Amino acid sequence: GGHNLGPRPMEMLLMGMGGCTAIDVVNILRKARQSLDGCEVEIEAERADSEPKVFTQIHVHFILTGAALSPKHVERAVQLS
Repeated sequence: GGHNLGPRPMEMLLMGMGGCTAIDVVNILRKARQSLDGCEVEIEAERADSEPKVFTQIHVHFILTGAALSPKHVERAVQLS
């Protein structure tokens, strides 16, 4: 019963998913000795129009920065995550 100042439960779920997958990707790339300077995750989701309003699609976009990051290693890290 607030004033819509915080995230809703479904938004919190996506935030948790984004944080979890970001940590996975960072750790996998570090183990592969990749020079990673930054990791951002953007998530967009679509929900069903009728109850229960479950997620019907979730799109995750990674923005990774670092010197000489190998696309092969990045793809593998994202797939494993």
